[in-house]
Amino acid sequence: MGRPYWGRGFATEAMRAMIAYGRDELCLSCIWAGHCAGNLASRRVHAACFGALDRY
Repeated sequence: MGRPYWGRGFATEAMRAMIAYGRDELCLSCIWAGHCAGNLASRRVHAACFGALDRY
């Protein structure tokens, strides 16, 4: 994604949509996601979607 779109919540929205699709449409009982340790933006997206609870 280009810099003009960074920090606008698009990645968080996309990840939440993927989680919902996996849970609701594919009936997944577990969804695993990770991020590269040095990528702080991805870390924030991961925290926003999964928080402290890895329940999806």
